[in-house]
Amino acid sequence: MAVATNTERAFFVAFVENRSKVQRTALVVIAAVAATLFSLRAIAQQALNMWWFRTVSDVPIWRTSMLARIQLGALAMVVTLGVVGTSVWWAHRQGSAEPDRPKGRMLKWYEAKMGPGHRWLLVLAPVVFALWETRRVASRWQVWLLYREGRPTGAKVPYLGGDVGDYLFKLPFWNLVTTWLSWMLVGAAALSLLVYLVNRRISLRHFVSRSEQKAVAHMAVLLGLLAIVKAIDFMVVQRMSLAMSTSGSFVGAGYTELHVQLTTLNTLALIGFLVGILCLANVRWRVRRLAVIAGALWGIVAVIGLYLMPGIILRLKVNPQEAIVERPYVETNLAATRAAFSLDDIKEHSLEDAPTPPPSLQVPGSAGSAKGLPARVPLLDSDRYAPTFQVLEGRTAVRVTNVDVDRYDIDGAIRPVLLAARSSDAGGLPQGGWEQKHLVFTHGDGLAVAPADAVRPDGRPDFDVLADKLQIDHPELYFGEGVKGWYAIVGTGRAQQNGATFDADTGMEINSLWKRGALAFSQSELDPLFSDYITEDSQLLYRRDINERLHAMAPFLKWGSDPYPVVSDGRITWVIDGFTSADTYPNSQFASRLSLDDDSDLNQGRFNYTRASVKATIDAYDGSVTMYRTERQGGNDPILDAWSRVYPGAFTPIAKMPAGIRSHLRYPIDLLKVQTSLLGRYHVTDPDLFLDGSRNWIVSGDPGSNIDGTDPAPGGIRPAPQVLDTATGQGPRWMSVRPFNLGSAANANSPRAALSAYALADNDDAESLALWTVPSPDGSSAQQQLGGPSVVQAAINGDTELSQQFTLLSAGGSKVSFGPMTLVPNGDDVLYVRPVYVTATGKDATQQLVEVLAYADGLVGRGANLNEAINNLREPVSTIPVTPADRQPEAVAPG
Repeated sequence: MAVATNTERAFFVAFVENRSKVQRTALVVIAAVAATLFSLRAIAQQALNMWWFRTVSDVPIWRTSMLARIQLGALAMVVTLGVVGTSVWWAHRQGSAEPDRPKGRMLKWYEAKMGPGHRWLLVLAPVVFALWETRRVASRWQVWLLYREGRPTGAKVPYLGGDVGDYLFKLPFWNLVTTWLSWMLVGAAALSLLVYLVNRRISLRHFVSRSEQKAVAHMAVLLGLLAIVKAIDFMVVQRMSLAMSTSGSFVGAGYTELHVQLTTLNTLALIGFLVGILCLANVRWRVRRLAVIAGALWGIVAVIGLYLMPGIILRLKVNPQEAIVERPYVETNLAATRAAFSLDDIKEHSLEDAPTPPPSLQVPGSAGSAKGLPARVPLLDSDRYAPTFQVLEGRTAVRVTNVDVDRYDIDGAIRPVLLAARSSDAGGLPQGGWEQKHLVFTHGDGLAVAPADAVRPDGRPDFDVLADKLQIDHPELYFGEGVKGWYAIVGTGRAQQNGATFDADTGMEINSLWKRGALAFSQSELDPLFSDYITEDSQLLYRRDINERLHAMAPFLKWGSDPYPVVSDGRITWVIDGFTSADTYPNSQFASRLSLDDDSDLNQGRFNYTRASVKATIDAYDGSVTMYRTERQGGNDPILDAWSRVYPGAFTPIAKMPAGIRSHLRYPIDLLKVQTSLLGRYHVTDPDLFLDGSRNWIVSGDPGSNIDGTDPAPGGIRPAPQVLDTATGQGPRWMSVRPFNLGSAANANSPRAALSAYALADNDDAESLALWTVPSPDGSSAQQQLGGPSVVQAAINGDTELSQQFTLLSAGGSKVSFGPMTLVPNGDDVLYVRPVYVTATGKDATQQLVEVLAYADGLVGRGANLNEAINNLREPVSTIPVTPADRQPEAVAPG
């Protein structure tokens, strides 16, 4: 190639060109060594994975998953490299055009920049492109396995046809295939066109007069195949995807999708096949002009039918009479959403029918003495007490980073209890170094436990009162939270902290040079290979973090945001919720993820179907994992059915879970957040009410923990756990409550103050959720209107004595803050409880409970504990008036 003197070579090309033959050889050797080391590290990691899986499960999870990756990856590699490589080779073998054919400015610039690099590009580009496609396709191995093992559900999809299973299992795979083939053909066409342009076989400026027929025919074949693939995509993938359309006021196929877009997609599929046939026919016959005309028609139909007409029809036909036009499709959306999120299983009750509490539990309707408590409410907020637990109960090389709340039978009474694991702390080791981190400080140190409903006289957690109540035989936490990527080697010649010993055999044997070498390569550390402390009896504890362990063992499940420890039979066992999810459930609404925690897997992407089908347990001492299939959620989950066929024996019936652990299960917190967020609209079943929004609710807004209310949690008030004594004869139950306010479809962020309902999750059942509704939350009936959390907070803010108390408590720089707002059901009425904390300044300051506030029937009570606060209920104080501008359209909850 001629090189323009005024244009410099591309950096890499110039670098290689300016090297001598010996230097070029050295570069090749260095690149080969680097690739070998990279490959050895990847091989070492896979070897560790294989050995690790053998220690955690008898089910061939690693083998099945790896085989699926290999199947997809090999197919993608062979086909992509074959198609792209052959296409580039065919274009290159045609050679350059006649020397006298003129070169354009861009071609001269490219030749000057690339020089011999053009030939290198023709070799490397197909390989790199094939590797990129291989990695992308192989990463979707779960889609392939579900396609292979998915079965029809028996539920038919209205209007678009097919079974729900087709959308859950087949649609994602077909989408993967058409996307892969489209990218492959685009890559082949782009690289081939580059070759033809450089060789001057095709001219973009003078396409008709200076482009050779063979080159044009080659490009026509690639474009024709691409048109056929897109036609299949329109006919299958895009057509089925209308069931997940978000263009209207609800998700699914509505009037516009079925009457405009569906017709357009069918038309585009037919034109696409025609374009493909004409392009392929151009190899033998000169039908180039017809192919161009058909292609232009294809684009025009796509723009008009998919972008212009839907908006016009929506504006002129649908919006003016939405309740009539969209009614049958809204019915489909309601039914699909309620099925996809198990909303049909929720039992709905009216507060008019609520059982009257026994006299010993009734909250007084006016100032007086309460004879009992309707509930044992956690007064210490588990989300905010980790620093206090660390200061008061922290130890060397461990740290409290998370506090959980659970219920335990303490001296015959069910009480809420705070439990905090003292997890290993890499940043708090007294000495650094590989030996200290991996051989000595190998485990956490038991639990810090305190009642959640009572404190010491100074307001701090009372750790002594439960010191001998929860017996633990193995306090060493080899497996837990906060140890991601931190492996430990036990049974070595080096003593562990506190002289602990690991008496289980659940670790990975590391008694061979191969295994020690694999660990060294995968971790980029030489110490495992040469350490004299590692013996024949040593075991490698790998993937000790709960989430890391479960994500590696069952990456096909979504795991919850809050694993919690359970003390049972002298052992500490971690419990965590596992979910299946999908984003292709036909006509189902996509869930709001606003209230989900960042570390919840459900918060990683949109979904319109989920089941809390799995409860996983991890022994904190030996790391043994068991995945239990739940009864109702897991028993009605086609996705988990498919995974059970992929991995036979991976899931154990929950009936086989030890009774001591099963008594501490709870309703999945992430599922409760998702369901309550949806219930704001989907508690109704009438399409007319759904469309006009007159009965919409929203989850009650969080009033925040700051005194000025400037830090509300996104997504509304969090579910509040409590031991609730009922009048049903079942005794105290561990429940979680989340309230709703009236809301407007037009402005859901401006809730009215009235309580419209509350969701009540029975944690002792772990799969039972009830919805208790206020008959007339707007006060239009004789039923007394119940205030929501904002009314309660307004009453608290309007208490002048309380404001003065806050001022005194803030003296000296201390911070006064509120605990969570907890709604306590009490027959056909409700009680609100809110603790008040004070936190001093300084590094080791602790949080103290200084007061408990109670609210019922417009009365505010204050006390050192809940019983005292209820006894001190007094005359209501003035609240902030609601101005007309703040009012929302009237809404009526279902009776």
